[in-house]
Amino acid sequence: MRLMIIRVFIISAVAAACFCYMTGCSHDDPIDRVSAMRPSGDGNGGSSGNGGPGAGHKPDTADDAFRKELDDDVFRVIGLGADMRYDRGGILFSVTKDGHRIVRDLDGAGEITVGLGQESSDSIMSGATVVVNGAEFQVSEIKMMHRGNGRTWYRVTANDGESGVMVL
Repeated sequence: MRLMIIRVFIISAVAAACFCYMTGCSHDDPIDRVSAMRPSGDGNGGSSGNGGPGAGHKPDTADDAFRKELDDDVFRVIGLGADMRYDRGGILFSVTKDGHRIVRDLDGAGEITVGLGQESSDSIMSGATVVVNGAEFQVSEIKMMHRGNGRTWYRVTANDGESGVMVL
């Protein structure tokens, strides 16, 4: 009887280990778990066919270079020395008590902390800060480009002219 219990335990442990290995997170094979949970149209010009991406609650007309970003509503930070998307395993987005957004790669590859400050009437964020891996990023401008479906798109421009995208 004891030998049978040991065999069942070993077989169960091996099966559990195989299951964990096969279903674990991997940056090489991203799972699109966010978009699978969202309806296809946001009622704001998303994919519902009433004006294309960006129609609706957009403060101004986005340029063509940014328009493709509006087609992708995955939470992300692209540029700014980082490429972190929520639909890749191991990327966490959180909000602190004081309203700062933290994007963290659990592999230790990076962390970005964003303080958005106040939005002015022209959609420019005043008093915004961006810290990339512990060093303050020299921001020239953060502009809110679109808001909809529980997300806000921002264009970030550095003092040297480099730009990035944040969807928070």
